[in-house]
Amino acid sequence: MKNIIRELVILILAAFLVAAGVYYFLAPNEIAAGGTTGIAIIVMNYFPDVNIGFLMMIMDIVLYIIGFFMIGPVFGIKTIFCSFTTSFFISIMQIYFPISGPVSHDILIQLIFGILMCGAGMAIAFSHEASTGGLDIAVKIINKYFKVKMGHAVFLVDMFIILAAIKTFGIEKGMYAMLGVCMLCISINFIMEKFNLYQQVIISSKKIKEIRTYITNIFGGKISIYYAKNGSSEFDNAIIMTVLKKREFFELKKYVDSIDQNSFITAHDINEVHGNAYITK
Repeated sequence: MKNIIRELVILILAAFLVAAGVYYFLAPNEIAAGGTTGIAIIVMNYFPDVNIGFLMMIMDIVLYIIGFFMIGPVFGIKTIFCSFTTSFFISIMQIYFPISGPVSHDILIQLIFGILMCGAGMAIAFSHEASTGGLDIAVKIINKYFKVKMGHAVFLVDMFIILAAIKTFGIEKGMYAMLGVCMLCISINFIMEKFNLYQQVIISSKKIKEIRTYITNIFGGKISIYYAKNGSSEFDNAIIMTVLKKREFFELKKYVDSIDQNSFITAHDINEVHGNAYITK
């Protein structure tokens, strides 16, 4: 239950970041930086009275069905929750906290804030096997079946919307949208790499049995044990090697220090792990 609540809070945060970035920074400046939000911004230019949160909700429903079949029910359920929450936040902002125009005369600074907020929200959702809905589902499908990085997949999908934005708002706004998509791709890739960072951990200790039990029971990870000769004493030492998420490594280090202050630990960042032999769930 605790993990479910934590997951919901994280997805709500992701949805809020995307909603605020779109409504307060991108939409008022007519910056259609991709996704169903970009489509909604373009439509709103022709039909100003349309509730863009409701419009996004309708477009999302079509894509949910595709996501359920092509990615899986867990992703589908999380995406439904996250995307409806995003649409809900936008609708609430539009009704109760409306703005009559851009919050600043500087379009570039608003673009930066809007894209960074959207990029952070999307990356958080992607990292928790969800999406903020809409064309992000198509992004996840491309990532899954063609092994393309999330940020690059976003660029491929959003290029069509950029072309529509150029036709609707003119070349200047289209260039801002293009810049926004490039920034979005970079921010998503950067944030997701930080979220998905693993560490290869190597431990030399006299408490190998206790450490092995701790890793397997607490993190559910697998380990390898091999033996090396101590260079100073020529005695054989048992060495543990495992792969953990970064936050798990800090917990492990704290535990190892509590039972063996003479232990020796090294950790190396790993940006990509293939296979699940050592990955903790």
